[in-house]
Amino acid sequence: MGERFGRFEERLAIITGLWGTPAGETFSYKGEYYEVTDSPALPKPARRPARRC
Repeated sequence: MGERFGRFEERLAIITGLWGTPAGETFSYKGEYYEVTDSPALPKPARRPARRC
């Protein structure tokens, strides 16, 4: 269970990092399970995700 949660946390960090990277810049992430190097973070979402309370 711990490994599955760790992988889930890293996937969320990668997704939110890609969404938050400004156009024209790159995103990199190195975790225990996943690594992303110099991703252009494109295409951007069509609209911003809705805030949930």
